Amino acid sequence: MKVTYLGHSGFCIETSNAFCIFDFIRGELPEELYTSSKAVYVFVSHFHEDHYDPSVFALTEHVSNVRFIISKDTAKKAKRKKLDISAYDVCVVGPDERLEFDEHTVETYKSTDEGVAYLLSCADGVIYHAGDLNWWDWPGEDPEWNLQMEKDYKAEIAKLAGRSIDIAMLPLDPRQEESYYKGMDFFLDNVNVCDVYPMHFWDSPEVIERYVREYGAETSAKIHSDHLER
Repeated sequence: MKVTYLGHSGFCIETSNAFCIFDFIRGELPEELYTSSKAVYVFVSHFHEDHYDPSVFALTEHVSNVRFIISKDTAKKAKRKKLDISAYDVCVVGPDERLEFDEHTVETYKSTDEGVAYLLSCADGVIYHAGDLNWWDWPGEDPEWNLQMEKDYKAEIAKLAGRSIDIAMLPLDPRQEESYYKGMDFFLDNVNVCDVYPMHFWDSPEVIERYVREYGAETSAKIHSDHLER
């Protein structure tokens, strides 16, 4: 599978029979996408502006075989903005759902913020995009709130126990200061993952090197930063 980083939490992953786009708000899609006969699947994890831009639907002006898989909160926002998503091939999903199409299986998990995380299984392997499902331990936040966040995150990741994931796109957010590593650390300790692509690091990609240096020594071979070189 070929991974193209699109900025922030956006990725395009080309498989043998599809292009799978996640949380695309900016960046350049692969040129091959526009000339290929492969299906194009566009995933939107939630409605926040750093994960969803309504202009993503304009992709249908350039590519004919596009299907959109969007969270319920994204669909609600589109409706509030008077965007008629019924004009497109759209699947609206909530947490703990499973759908199958064109030899692909999509499973959803409840975010600890808004929307969902996606687990996509296809002939080439298994892809996980966390969206904003993360252990959001914030400095200065009510300790009870942070404790509940920890419980909620661990409960969702427990659902992935025993699964093997080929590509995982996980938040590594420096705004969490000394707690920046907790979500990724717990995920890697509890889920079998081959390749990890950090995301959601805003303008601080150096946080990836920090994680590998401070906490990721045993798993550093899994952590990718080459996607930042585009």
